[in-house]
This record gives sequence, structure tokens and C-alpha cells, in this order.
Amino acid sequence: MISVHTTENSEQFCESAVEDNAWEAPNPEIADFFNRLNTASESLYDNCVEGLSKFSLAADMMYIKTKHNQTEACVDDTADLFYKVLPKGNVAPRTYYETEMLMRTLSMPYHRIDVCQNNCMIYWGDPDENLIVCKFCEHPRYKPRKASVWATRKHIPYKRIFYLPILYRLKRLYLSEKTAPHMSWHAEHTCPDGVMQHPSDGKAWKHFQHLNP
Repeated sequence: MISVHTTENSEQFCESAVEDNAWEAPNPEIADFFNRLNTASESLYDNCVEGLSKFSLAADMMYIKTKHNQTEACVDDTADLFYKVLPKGNVAPRTYYETEMLMRTLSMPYHRIDVCQNNCMIYWGDPDENLIVCKFCEHPRYKPRKASVWATRKHIPYKRIFYLPILYRLKRLYLSEKTAPHMSWHAEHTCPDGVMQHPSDGKAWKHFQHLNP
């Protein structure tokens, strides 16, 4: 645990010795995530099979939808059937919309980025994000649309990628007690001088670690 001591002239940070079972409270963002995760992980009904939760059911339904290319109407009917056959008072999602919203609240943020159909460039950052043709091959960014729907439909790109920001991926790795030790191992392990057991023992890594502690 890190104790912070402030004075009028400076701030001093020191590590305080604490009992073995002490822990540091998560920040509001992480606490909110765990609260949502706990809510989603509640049992579907009283005396439910262990491991079967509102979240696990939603995840399985979304997996089946993707695997078999089901329509949203099909998922609606399946979800409604689950709700009817499960014991009264169950918390199973009743529609595709509820299922999707549950999964979305627990997923990592992502960016949709339009891509040139010929993979010449991505439409990202100023000024590229405002281009409507590729600056290399001049292929149109969007598919042509009929005049009758021009004012009502959004532009549809020929190709698009989904980017998961590295910051949120790192946060999730540090959230889990199973993966967090692996994330900090490189900075904590020691080895005999002159022996290289891992790339983090090399001069280049140590130099980067010194510049970016």
C-alpha cells in the first residue's frame, strides 16, 4: 500500500508496512466495473446450477447467434422462451436488446475505423478522418447510395476495422489477480549479474524501464 504525505513545500511518497491482509481500495472506475460484473454474475434463479448466471447465459446466446448467423428476431424468441421455462423470478434477459446491452456494459471500449478497400490507409486522425476517397489509390471510402435514401441512411464504408485501445486491455490484465503478477514480473524478478533469463534483463529494456518507470 502506498501512503501519501503532503507538506506545504513538497509531497513525499513512502511505502508503509501493513498487515498481510490489507488491501488498497479500487478507484471509482474499477469499482464500478466490479459492481456491474457482480450484478451480471448473479444466479439466474434461486438454487440455480453453480456457474450459470445472467452473464453466462447472455454470453452463450451471443456466441450462438454469431456462430449460426441468427437474426435478432430469432434471439428475441429464444430469450423469451428461456424466460418462460425457467423458474418464476428468474433474471434471464428477455430480448436481444437486453442481452446486447448486458454484454456491452462489461466489454472494453473500441473504435470503429474506416479502411480503404485496397488496404492503402485508414481514415483516422486529422485530416485523414475527413477524407472521402483514398489519398493513394483514390478508391471511394463509402459505398454508393440511391438518391431516395441519401438523406436518411448513414454512409456505409467499404471496409472497417475495430480497434481495442491498448490502455483498456492493459487495465483488464491488471484487474485479474491471475494475470496481474505476470504483468509486473519483469520489474520484480532478479537474476545474477551477467545472466540474461528474460529480455527485461537486457540493457535496452532496462534503459526503457528507467525512462518510463
